[in-house]
Amino acid sequence: MLIISYNHLNLHFFKVFIPFLLAILIMVSTHQPLLASETEVDFWRFERSQLTTQGLRSSSVGGLGMDKDKVGHMDLSYLESGTHGNAVLIDLGAGISKSIGATFFVGAGFVFGYNSELKKSVFSYYPETGIIALFQEQIGLVLSAKRFIGLYDGVRSENIISLGLLMRYEVK
Repeated sequence: MLIISYNHLNLHFFKVFIPFLLAILIMVSTHQPLLASETEVDFWRFERSQLTTQGLRSSSVGGLGMDKDKVGHMDLSYLESGTHGNAVLIDLGAGISKSIGATFFVGAGFVFGYNSELKKSVFSYYPETGIIALFQEQIGLVLSAKRFIGLYDGVRSENIISLGLLMRYEVK
């Protein structure tokens, strides 16, 4: 029989659901859809994740592009870990999106890179979901959740929740 303690439920609630509740509040405060009059929007993205249960934290800088109902990103990430060492990663992902006040997206991606402390390469794939909310046309926030699968030996999967800043740029 599976017994889950009240403290475990509380911890899980605060670590997983509170960021999504915040994102819904952001969505309610955003009145115009992201792609109301344009077909292509590109952003610089700067993200930092919460510390996970396995002691991982991700910081990334990169680009996020949207075209109607499609979204894609490419980032350079730095993964910090007390037990597995730190790694530099390339993160590529794509998915579909829907704008309703804010923009919701669902997708998948993969990361690959090198861990200099363990002297080995790192590879993982993940499903991803998130919310994009613009406060003006040039600046916004992104909240995303990724479930990395097989990132390190002994770590079967790991949930990483990130909050990021978006800054729009024009591609000419």
